[in-house]
Amino acid sequence: MSEKVTNNKKRLEHWEVISLILMVYDFTAILVSYFAALWIRFDCKYENIQKDYLQTYFHTIWVYAVFCVVIFWFLRLYKSIWRFASYAELMRVIMGTVITGVLYLITVTAFK
Repeated sequence: MSEKVTNNKKRLEHWEVISLILMVYDFTAILVSYFAALWIRFDCKYENIQKDYLQTYFHTIWVYAVFCVVIFWFLRLYKSIWRFASYAELMRVIMGTVITGVLYLITVTAFK
């Protein structure tokens, strides 16, 4: 009986595993790159980062990172075969970056 149950379970395809890894990578890269930009902006000294900037970072970064991954998923960036990436994939990346950047700027400005 247990063999029948395990055979009916769907295994993740290789491309699905790679997509999940890419999503985790993108999520992490967004968290780190945003903080790195703040750190560099304030002369690579954590103490010099103004409190307002840090509060905004800690209050918004998780939502922003999830939002970015969702937008990238809707633009099918995790379903492409990057080995054969074309102009269409490049345009999706640019569109995703512009959409998330503009919406984040509007959101942070509106709720600050």
